[in-house]
Amino acid sequence: MEATGKSNRVLMFSLFIIMGICCIVFIIIILNLIVNLKNAKTQNELFDETLKAASNSVRPAQDDSIGVEGLEYMYEALGQKKVGKTRVLVDGIPPAPKSEAERTEMGALARRCREIGVQIDQATGRKNNSKNVAEIVYKLARGMGVAHYEASLFLSVALVYDIGFLEIDRKLLLAKGLSDAEKTEIRNHVKKGLKLLSFVPEKYRVIFADGVRMHHENMDGSGYPAGVPASRIPLVARLLRVAESFIALISRRSYHEICDKEAAVDELRRMPEIYDPAIVDMLERLI
Repeated sequence: MEATGKSNRVLMFSLFIIMGICCIVFIIIILNLIVNLKNAKTQNELFDETLKAASNSVRPAQDDSIGVEGLEYMYEALGQKKVGKTRVLVDGIPPAPKSEAERTEMGALARRCREIGVQIDQATGRKNNSKNVAEIVYKLARGMGVAHYEASLFLSVALVYDIGFLEIDRKLLLAKGLSDAEKTEIRNHVKKGLKLLSFVPEKYRVIFADGVRMHHENMDGSGYPAGVPASRIPLVARLLRVAESFIALISRRSYHEICDKEAAVDELRRMPEIYDPAIVDMLERLI
């Protein structure tokens, strides 16, 4: 009887210890969840502040139905300017809004881009990808000395840079194994996206076309769709190339393990033939 009583006490003590450990683990999980939710809320609030700062907007802009045919032939007319230590193509940016109507138009455009960005992420299954890429693009641009107005336009472009995916079969976007023909179809999203820019006021279409069509061009001319050299890749496309790859590396993807931010930057730095080294340097300073 004494041995049985002792065994019962040991068993009860063990159960109390196990329950205590479970409670501690549960509390830690809850605390981590609260912290993550708070961080996510803070991040969303900061992003919304940035988006709102793009322009004071009070009413939606009317849809502009002018076609976008011929946009891919407009890059030749672009000049160059100096950003930081690098000379890059001017991105077809019109003068900053001066009237209330122009500010309203730009604000409505930013909101519309946010809505479309959500649609793109739903189609691709990449949660918050458009928002995350846009935020990095804006910060990189500002860090490199780009004016707030231009950086705000870059942010809007970054929200919809993958708009061509809305023209791709969603089953194909979520597939794990792709044939060569399917890979070609996926790559065609950069051209398909040009047909979906009718919501963009005509004066902003060139910069949107730059981002949509050229965000997979590489510094050494090995990218697609045109394989243009660095001298013909506009700044907004260079920023997108770096930002998209960085977000992909630090996010959960079916085709790779998650990298920490420092490892992701190191990975980009090892490929100067693809990514603009000056932008990667700025990214390292920002993270």
